[in-house]
Amino acid sequence: SSAASDVYKRQLMRGVFMKLLSAQLGIFSEESISRPDLLFSEVNEKLGGIVDDMPTILNLPPDLPADIPVVQAKSSDGRININVSRSRIDLIVHFIFESSASPIESLNSQKSVIQKFYKAVLNTIIAKRTGFILTMFEPNGNNVKPIFEKYFSEKFTSKFVEASMRVNRQNMRKSVVYNNIRSIESATITVGTENIPGVLFQFDINNVPEEGKKINEDTVSYVVAQGTAILSPESVKEMI
Repeated sequence: SSAASDVYKRQLMRGVFMKLLSAQLGIFSEESISRPDLLFSEVNEKLGGIVDDMPTILNLPPDLPADIPVVQAKSSDGRININVSRSRIDLIVHFIFESSASPIESLNSQKSVIQKFYKAVLNTIIAKRTGFILTMFEPNGNNVKPIFEKYFSEKFTSKFVEASMRVNRQNMRKSVVYNNIRSIESATITVGTENIPGVLFQFDINNVPEEGKKINEDTVSYVVAQGTAILSPESVKEMI
């Protein structure tokens, strides 16, 4: 029947239009970062000066909240940002929505930048925590119904105009506890001048910090690898 073939077509297409919007890697310092501007320069140099626009540097008094960015810098094409506060440094990579690349292809295209970034940071500061956040989007004109059908036991009706869910599953590896946070919501994003409805997915993998315990490259490469695994075509297909 045509209804059955429609279902089959939908299953084949599941995840095909999924886009990776951004990837963010944050590394938290054990001690206050006294010169965020010098840390930025050092890390950017190791990245080959890829963040080439003039950075914005705020000379904020040390008693302000430690997570306010003191340095905000981006590449001239707007694709790569580095923010440094007194407590953390973040690399944020924005991907091109119009690109036909799959989420995993998009992430792999920036893998060496991500690796160089965390190696440079860990060479310079003592870190206590890291988090890797991936944001994905699947365009869908009816952006509430698929969330109900996949994740809720309650029956969908057209009176529902928004839907969201958030779960955190913890796991332990080498005596480090990790959060695996997954949130899904109906959303509309703006690309250029166009508003596109769809389903927004966010995955946040981070370690639970322990007093006096520093993290090393193994911890950071693990959260990046876990994030990369989430973007496999099989995993993306199961999301919606």
